[in-house]
Amino acid sequence: MAFSIRTLDDRSQSLQAILLDEQAEQQDVNLLPVINANGDPAKQNQDIGIALGRGVGGLIVNPLDGAAIVPAVEQANVDDVPVVTIDSSAAGGNVAMAVQADNLALGAQACDAIGQALNGRGSVLNLQGDLAGNVGVERSEGFTDCIKKEFPGISVVSKQMEWSTEKCAEVAQTVLSTTQIDAIYSASEIICLNPVAKVLRSLNRSAPVGSPGHVPFVAIDGSSEGLQAVREGVLDGLISQPRDRYAEAAVYWVDRAMQKLPIEAGSTPHGSSVVVSEDGQYIDNIPAPMVTRDNVDDSSLWGNK
Repeated sequence: MAFSIRTLDDRSQSLQAILLDEQAEQQDVNLLPVINANGDPAKQNQDIGIALGRGVGGLIVNPLDGAAIVPAVEQANVDDVPVVTIDSSAAGGNVAMAVQADNLALGAQACDAIGQALNGRGSVLNLQGDLAGNVGVERSEGFTDCIKKEFPGISVVSKQMEWSTEKCAEVAQTVLSTTQIDAIYSASEIICLNPVAKVLRSLNRSAPVGSPGHVPFVAIDGSSEGLQAVREGVLDGLISQPRDRYAEAAVYWVDRAMQKLPIEAGSTPHGSSVVVSEDGQYIDNIPAPMVTRDNVDDSSLWGNK
């Protein structure tokens, strides 16, 4: 099987490639070297076409753009090669399984943590991912919809950081230095932790959790650096996106599809639940825990392994 990844420049994605390779070995599945789209949707489609032409039997795809990837998925369907998406999904074609966290729920988890930290009043900077893909959209919508419903006294300033550390630094500097912001939510800790922390230090607003003047900060990912930031009081909460379990599930499902074994809704051998979307897509929703100082040393968190 082959794995097409959006980029290897992003630390979270390069880690995903390593974890997937480890899982393929553990599950005794032959995985070709990762195919790097280098941030180019057209290249990702072309790369997948080449892999299909070489007779690959299954595909795991981390789409850059849910709409742009559809022709590649449809070509795989014509060639009778099963496709499993990981982390983000395709907007069309027949995908055997979409492996992901419930991104709307992740946004809502962050909303609840920040809403309580602000006692229901104030303003929050929402650092959005790329809105061309479902992950960026859903993590933002889950957060903002929850704020509107549960914490109407909190206003939200939403800005795209587009999964870019440089863009996150730019946005954080501009907004935090010109606008009254009482809390911060980032759709990616790996992308935004360091630039946001640097801006807060430059503005003398970097007091740790529990100290006067602290700016509540909640993010999604769960890297070792993020867990250390929780320990140090930089982050109030970190939703641990389970990349190790993504890898386990993706290899499991593509192998199962290659063997023509049935895929059904319900509980899975890896501790998650498969649901069926309104358009008939099977989705393996992998649980993602909220990490605080109370559970940051839990050995089951992938960032602690």
